[in-house]
Amino acid sequence: MRYSIQYQNTSGKWIVLDTVEGFAMVGSFRTEEDAILAALAQEERSRQNRYGSGSNMVA
Repeated sequence: MRYSIQYQNTSGKWIVLDTVEGFAMVGSFRTEEDAILAALAQEERSRQNRYGSGSNMVA
C-alpha cells in the first residue's frame, strides 16, 4: 500500500502519509476509521490515475 496511517500524540490526530512521495502528509483526521477510509480512497485514485481508462493505450 502506498499510504501509511500514523497516530500523532502531540496533536491527538491520525495522519495519512504518502510513502512514495517522500512521506508527504495527505491529511489529518480525528478518528482512525476516517484516516483508513481516506487512505483507501487515495489508494484507489492513485490506481485509477496509474492505469487510466486505457483509452490512450496503443495496441
